[in-house]
Parts: sequence; structure tokens; C-alpha cells
Amino acid sequence: MKLSIYSLLALRVGVIVAGLGCLASTTLAQIQVYIPPRTESVYVPGEMRRAWIPPVTQQVTTPAVYEDVTIPAVTQTVTIPAVTQAVTIPAVKQTVTIPAVTQTVTIPAVIGTREIPPEVATVHHDAVVEIIHHPAITATQYDYVEFDVWVGPQEYEYWVDGYYDYENPTEGNYVEGHYVTVYVEGYWTTEVVELSYQVEIQAAYDEEIVIEEAYDETVVVRDGYTETYEVEPAGTENVEVSPARTETIEISPARTETVEVSPARTETVVVTPARTERRLVQEERTVTVVVSEGRWDDVQDPGYFSEVTIPGRSIAVSPLSVVHPVSGPMEIGKQNSVGGYVALRRDETTPATILKIHALPDGGGGEFRLTWASQRIRIWRERERITSVLSGVTTFPTNTTTEVFVEGVEPSMQMMDVSVSLSVGGGNQDVRLTVVRAEFDVTVRTFIPYDWVKIIHPLALVPFVTGYKDVVAKGDNRGFDPSPSASYRMRQFAVMTPFVDLHSGHIKLVNGVEIAEKNCGETKHYFWKDSLTASAGLSDVTDHSGHQSASGQPGYLSSAAYADEWVGPAGGNFLKARDTAGTGGMNITKHIRSNAQTMIRFVGSAGEPLVSGSDTAGSIDYSILVEIDISNPVVPAFRISGDQDGFPGYEVYIKALPNGQLPLLSTTEAYQWVPPLSNNVLDLARWVSDTPINVSGLIK
Repeated sequence: MKLSIYSLLALRVGVIVAGLGCLASTTLAQIQVYIPPRTESVYVPGEMRRAWIPPVTQQVTTPAVYEDVTIPAVTQTVTIPAVTQAVTIPAVKQTVTIPAVTQTVTIPAVIGTREIPPEVATVHHDAVVEIIHHPAITATQYDYVEFDVWVGPQEYEYWVDGYYDYENPTEGNYVEGHYVTVYVEGYWTTEVVELSYQVEIQAAYDEEIVIEEAYDETVVVRDGYTETYEVEPAGTENVEVSPARTETIEISPARTETVEVSPARTETVVVTPARTERRLVQEERTVTVVVSEGRWDDVQDPGYFSEVTIPGRSIAVSPLSVVHPVSGPMEIGKQNSVGGYVALRRDETTPATILKIHALPDGGGGEFRLTWASQRIRIWRERERITSVLSGVTTFPTNTTTEVFVEGVEPSMQMMDVSVSLSVGGGNQDVRLTVVRAEFDVTVRTFIPYDWVKIIHPLALVPFVTGYKDVVAKGDNRGFDPSPSASYRMRQFAVMTPFVDLHSGHIKLVNGVEIAEKNCGETKHYFWKDSLTASAGLSDVTDHSGHQSASGQPGYLSSAAYADEWVGPAGGNFLKARDTAGTGGMNITKHIRSNAQTMIRFVGSAGEPLVSGSDTAGSIDYSILVEIDISNPVVPAFRISGDQDGFPGYEVYIKALPNGQLPLLSTTEAYQWVPPLSNNVLDLARWVSDTPINVSGLIK
């Protein structure tokens, strides 16, 4: 049977609608797009019918029989004449040098005048001097001998001066002075013995002191005058009339000669080469053979192509979809219910969200345009963000699937407050986006808020050991400061990435490397008797410079001490020692990461690098868990928990706005703690209870 043109058209449209149904099942909002009419060539299959199949015969041919016959070659003697060739011989030339022609010319003398200066003489007058004798200068020089000493476990009473406790006003401000018992475990230590002897710094010498300086006096012997003299004498010169030159002379002109290239010769030439011919012995013959008998069978007539006009129509399509950098295309329903996430740009490595524009069925025959009014986003043609897409201006072909890349410029104030519309063929499809703060700079720092702190070395408690009670350590001398350049004792930094759709891990990766850092600040020890501004007459210093109100104010590090960069012994030097603690005890561990929260723990432990054993008995220790909560993506929150030592100061800052923002305006002071004035380096000891941490809030 034959299909009608209308049946073919219905079949074609049905296939298209079925294809569009498949597309609609994987996309969201749909728009109506008009497809213009067109003409297509449709294949119509042939009709099936019952027909007689005649017998099939085959012509079988018996090939002819041939015999190979060899025919010898035919040769002939041929005389080949000589071959000549005309050769051009170039002219022979020679270069001849013609000498220069000169002429003698007489030049008269040149006369001039000159001033002869007066003749003077210098009379020297010797200096008047006096000799003064200086005796030799000597000084005491010290040598140090080290030996190991076992110090047994001992208990000492440590007096704590009375102080005003402003943190507990209800219990009385003033706390009486009292003794604190300190237990020191036995340990080996290195003792240094001081040896002294006199050395001559400067030998005795005689010094000449000039009473009257020597001087020279100038005396005129003869006055000056004007003299006539011959500047240049008369003479003769040879002048070149004609310069030397080189000329080329032709010795032999160019000519043509005939040269014999090949002499005449006689050769034998094959006229007809030897060959083999095939001669017919028996001619071929053909016989008809029946291959199959005739029969009735079902056959199909040949098909044919027919021109079919498909009328113009409107179709429903969803060409615009959101593709996140990590989780990929959004699920059905989420694109309308929660919208797509776009990361606020931190730097050029912040990932961009993809808007995928799908090609229309049958090409569509038009152009796509993207339109948006929000200033919170910027759209680029390339992942490298080179060419901007202009709202309502930039066009894209409808027969090609295209990807564009969206980055956040300003954070959203509420969910899905950014709308991007795709227009084509009179229809529009909208997608909703939310610009989120997706990269959080987290900084954990410890710092000494005082100008200096007293170093309480274990050996300072041993009565007969000296040399450990005269040292203070330089502090950071600051309050809370979110600036990246603020001084610190320990510092850890990481870029946390809580959105699982936008980043693949707890911490941001760039080229496979996590953006995380750890550092320790330099430690400096000073001789306090020389370095503090008001130390004269004092036998000891307080715990730290924050106790300046106590009796016997030791003052602060002097400008000369701050300027001293050279380590040396006591007596004229300020700086005793300097070093930087290692970062081996500082690390980051990763905990929960979900659609709502991400947690990482900053762990730090660093000892005083200039005090032996302080890393186990008196190191700065903390364990701080930082949680970023994005249950409300446009209002992220934080929680800081864990514990720390009772000294020194601690601070945690979270920054989620672009780098161009001022630190004070864009940084969240998540946690800030300074020790009470009564705390000192003894609060770093392992037997002192840790201070708990538990704070929370919103991120700027």
C-alpha cells in the first residue's frame, strides 16, 4: 500500500513532538518558539504484493584454451653521430692600480701672541707641634666553659604581688599579694662557668698635637708680560691632485667555441624485443543452466522520494540550563525552587557557574539573546573571562549549543534575586541565580599584647645558677588587628569552601594545591637591665610590661634596643638572642562537609625557641574548630569552639568579601581574647587548665 502525503506529515510531526517531549522531560521552564515552514524530501517505501517469480537461469561459459609461444627479439645496427655543444668562454680581465698624482705647495708661517704669567716662588713654613704620651688601656675579657649539671626536683615559693582585679568587681577589686608554690621536675641542664682575665685593648703611644699648622707662602719673583711667537713655521706640503685608483682592463674578449660532448659510435638496437604470445587452441563456449525453478512469492515494489511541505509551527522548548562547576547540571525542580549558585569573585581562580544554551530542534533559524538587569553578576564567553557578554546585545546561534560563564560581583541580599532571561523567536525563558560568598579566608593568630614579657626559665629558680634572670622577650605590643600585616607569634590561614556545588573540598584548591599557610614570628631576647628605659637600680622585672603600675616601673624597650640587630654578650649589647620557632606542631584537620556546614580544625603548638624544653613544658597550644554554616546561603554564619592556653592573646578572623574591600569593613572578628593582667608565661605550663572557646555569629 502507499502512504498519503498527509500520513507522512503526521508521522514526521509526531516524531518531532516525541523528540520535544524527551527534551521537556530533562529541562525546566519552557518557551514557545516558532519554526518556519520548510520543504523536505521524504522516502516512500514500495507496496508489498504477491507476484510470480520466473525461473532463474545462468549462462555458464567454458573458457578458451591458449598456448604460450616464444618469439625471439629482432635487432639492428645503428650509427650514432657525434654530439657537440657550443660553449661560451668569458672575457679575461685584469685589475690595474693607477698611483695618485701629487703637487708641492709652500705654506707661510703663522705668528701669534701669548701672555707670560708672573714668576712666583713658594716659601714653606713648618708646623709647630707638641708630643703628649698616652698610657696603655686594658679591659677584662670573659670566657665561658659549659658542663652538664643535674638539678633535682624542687619546690619553690613564688611571690605574686597584689593587684586590682577589675574582672570581678563584686568580690573586691584588690587581691592581696600571696605565695604560689611552683614544682620543678629534676632535669639535666648545661651550666656555663665564667672565666675572666685582663687583655690590652690599646697599647701605650705618643701623640703629636699641632699648635700651629704648617703653611706655604707665595712670593712674586718676576712680573708677567706679552710675548710674540711662531704658532706654525713656514713649510711645504704635498697636495694630492688626482687620487690613486683601480681600473679593470680586458686582456682577452669573450668568445664561443664548439666542444665535442660525445664522439660518433655504432650501436646494436633491439627493434622488436623477444616476447611470448598466447595462441588459441580451443574457442570458449556458453551453456545455459537453470539455477532455480519459477514460483509465486511476496515482493515489494521499489520505494521513491516525495517532496513534503511541513507547515510553520510553534514548539515548547527549554534551551537554558544551569551547570555548577563541581556538581554539574542542576536537578529537575531545583533550578526553579532554589536557583543556581554563583560564587562571588575572590580572585581570578574563583570558579564560574555555567549557563548552557542548548541548540533548538531543527536549528530554529534564529538567534538567542541573554538579558539581565542585576549588577551582581558578570557573564563571559570564555572560561578564561576574556570577552564580556553584553545584556540584550550579544547574540548566539540557535543551531549550536553554547556555554557562557557567570561570576559574582556583589553578594545577593536574598535568594534568587538575580534573573537571567533567554529570548528567541518571540519567547523568553528565565533562570534564577543567587550570588553567594563561597570562599572564606580564615586566619588564626596568637600574639603577645605587651611590649615585653619576662622569660621565666626553669633554671632561674635554682639558687646557685645565674644568667637566667636578666632576660625579657619582645612582645607584639598591639591590640586586636585584622590587618594581614599585624605582628604575631603563630599564624595559620586557609580558604574554606563550604558550597559543595562550587568547590570540591573543605579548602580551596588551585592547580591541585590547597590554599593554606602556617608561620611563626621571630623571637627576640633582650638584656633588660640595658634595654628597658627605667631599669636603673632594679634587681628584677615584673611579669610583663602591662604591670607598669607596680612599684619599681621597669619601663619599655628603648629605641636603641629596637634598632639593635646584632646578637652579643651582656655589657654594651641589647639583643641577647634571636630565633624562630618551627611549624611542625601546626596542622589542619578536616571534619564535616555537607550542603549546610563545613568544619575544619586548626591545631597549633609551638615552644619558645630560645628556651630548652619549652616546647613540652611551656609551649603555646590551641585547638580551634571553625564551622561555616550556609543553611541560609545569603547570610552565612560561623561557630568557633575548642580550647587554648591562658596566655598570650588569640584572634580568629573570617573574610568572605573580595580582596578590594577594606579589612575593617569586610572582615568578621569571629573570636578575640586577651589574657588577664595576672596571667603570664607560667600559664603556658601543661599542668595549667586550658581556656575553653565557644562563640558564634554572622559573617559580614
